[in-house]
Amino acid sequence: LLALVATTAIRAGALVGTSAAAQRGTRRAARSARAAAGLAILAVALGGLTAKVSGAAVACTTVPSCGRNPNVESLGVYIQITHRTLAVLLVLHLFGVVMMMRKRRADEAPVVVRAAMIAFAMVILQLVVASSMILLHLPAVLRSLHEATGVGIWLSCFVLAYLARRVAPESVERAREADIPAPRVQQSIHAVAARGADL
Repeated sequence: LLALVATTAIRAGALVGTSAAAQRGTRRAARSARAAAGLAILAVALGGLTAKVSGAAVACTTVPSCGRNPNVESLGVYIQITHRTLAVLLVLHLFGVVMMMRKRRADEAPVVVRAAMIAFAMVILQLVVASSMILLHLPAVLRSLHEATGVGIWLSCFVLAYLARRVAPESVERAREADIPAPRVQQSIHAVAARGADL
């Protein structure tokens, strides 16, 4: 639902949608952004599973390594380790995306560079929140903040992927072709214009 709202807002010109329409990006950035969105949705899904499965939320008691809680079954431990692994992969991937865009700033759309930096900042914030949550023994405030930040990460990565796709060369080319009338339509327009001139 949030992705649908974000897409609609960008198409309507909000969330830098207006400036994105006039910018050009690269296929490489679009591919990297799609991978980030995929990792983000997997990490968020595993986070939800960690919260739902009994004992998974308290399966690891230390950071960054997983000091196993002896009172939790192996399934809970595996779920949390998988969630942590995906989160670390997402952080590393977004770090690589940001570095790539900084080196190729002249070729990348500024709106996509900014979106990548926001997504990277969100995952860094999530690392701080998650680490504090584990070390402070899961206080309710930090659990709620962790969930909210997770949603923010998915939304920021989706917006990054959508903007990168929108400014990619093939998308821009399709938009241009859509704006060019077909030959028969052009002939009809010229005929109507000629008749108007004769009148």
